[in-house]
Amino acid sequence: MTDTAIDYVAYGMALVGMPNGMKKPITLGWNKAENVITDPERASELNGNIGIAHAYCLPAPTMALDLDDMERASAWLAARGIDVVELLDADDAVQIVSGRLGRGKLLYRLPAGLAPIESLTIKEEVLGND
Repeated sequence: MTDTAIDYVAYGMALVGMPNGMKKPITLGWNKAENVITDPERASELNGNIGIAHAYCLPAPTMALDLDDMERASAWLAARGIDVVELLDADDAVQIVSGRLGRGKLLYRLPAGLAPIESLTIKEEVLGND
């Protein structure tokens, strides 16, 4: 995992450490620029789970398209003209693969000058709505 964290910061990713088994940071102020990990030495010390602080990645913020239910997400995005299979199969796709069936995560670097994108969670209740 340490090599992965070092590789991530080498590509400009800002990281947040988390205890093993946790999916969210637990330290106070984890989302502040001064607390994210952007250098290889600090990244080499990570020994739990890691998250990406998208707003602080360089040279521009990043974003994740996190597909927790591939079937539903594919249908919702298709209704908006987006082909998930095409995104996943793209030669330049950057994916994080969990190994869990029916899930996917794609990472994108935003265009220079674009502000970080707010999180949007699509719940079952609103899948049919715009």
